[in-house]
Amino acid sequence: MHITVSRDEFADASGWIARNLETRPTHPVAGAICLDATHTGEQDVLRASGFTPDTSTRADIPATLNQSGRAMVSGTLLAAVAKMLPDKPVELTTDGSMLHIRCGSSQSSLPLMDADIFPALPDMPELIGELPTHELVTGLSHVAGAAGTDDALPVFTGICVEITDGPLRLIASDRYRLAMRELPWQPAITTATGGDAVRLLVPGRALQELVKGMTGSDTIRIGATADGTVFGLNTGIRQATTRLIDGQFPDCRKLIPDTANGTVDVAVTPLIEAVKRVSVLADRERDAVQFEFTDTGHLDIRTGDTAHGGGRESVPIKLTGTPLAITLMAHRALGALTAISTPIAHIELTEPHKAMVVRERHDTPTAPTTGQAAAHRHVQLVMPLRPPDQPGTNAA
Repeated sequence: MHITVSRDEFADASGWIARNLETRPTHPVAGAICLDATHTGEQDVLRASGFTPDTSTRADIPATLNQSGRAMVSGTLLAAVAKMLPDKPVELTTDGSMLHIRCGSSQSSLPLMDADIFPALPDMPELIGELPTHELVTGLSHVAGAAGTDDALPVFTGICVEITDGPLRLIASDRYRLAMRELPWQPAITTATGGDAVRLLVPGRALQELVKGMTGSDTIRIGATADGTVFGLNTGIRQATTRLIDGQFPDCRKLIPDTANGTVDVAVTPLIEAVKRVSVLADRERDAVQFEFTDTGHLDIRTGDTAHGGGRESVPIKLTGTPLAITLMAHRALGALTAISTPIAHIELTEPHKAMVVRERHDTPTAPTTGQAAAHRHVQLVMPLRPPDQPGTNAA
């Protein structure tokens, strides 16, 4: 092998693939990056690939090819070396046992692994549709924080990709918080007979990491196998697949109330800062903070008296409807609020023991209808805490 590539593209591709390998490989391949110096179509490329039992990744890097060949090396080491290279073209060569990396005055060598054991990567699954990459990145940033982290409940560690003839929906819930975002897209298939949505449960952490490496392209295509076991992403120069979670994600949308007894408009940043200050003195076990929406134009945020003391903050609001008090876990409330990307949040309230719904406020005096439609594209729902002697509530 003898090939020359851009330092930035080489480092970015190596880092992306390495992050999606196993940290403690169960097989040599699961911790390795395979490099193929080849000619595809009308250009020379260095194709970098990674494979584990759950995911596969591939990145094509434009190159100048002098001699084709294949090399497999440790993914962690390759990514670490590539990240530290100077801003010069990178020359890769192999001899019988080593991969040599030359970049300006820097020279590194990595021991070769047996490339013959590296498997053929899975093909891109059947195309479902495509959408702007920035829409998918933004949508994931809004919902991923609501996904669970308890591997004993794998269904709630995933992000549900809901396919409809209308928008593409991303939904995540840890049972106590729910986030949903609708994305514009171009579907390539129609949904099941009767218009029922098709739900694909994608591992949350894997989906976020895979999409992070695809932001260099304007459009991203998504696909899934007919048996519903593999999910795929493709931008042309990068491709990835991941196994889907086996399980049924609940229809969480039914938990979003159709009506509200009270609605509140509030500036997001001052509210977040106030909750952070008060939560420092929240009870460590319950993390409870009370939100009292008053008809005097203020939201009072307080903690109860605890061994750590107590705190209280007040922020201005615009309340329409019935005043209400609700107790939430501070970190869940903050998670929902920090996912809101507009300066003003629109909060909907029903009863103290039912969910608080948070939406983005997009409407303007000149386009109220458009703004209301946009607000329904992104919904955050937080379940309240009950008093300690009552059973807890959850969102799923």
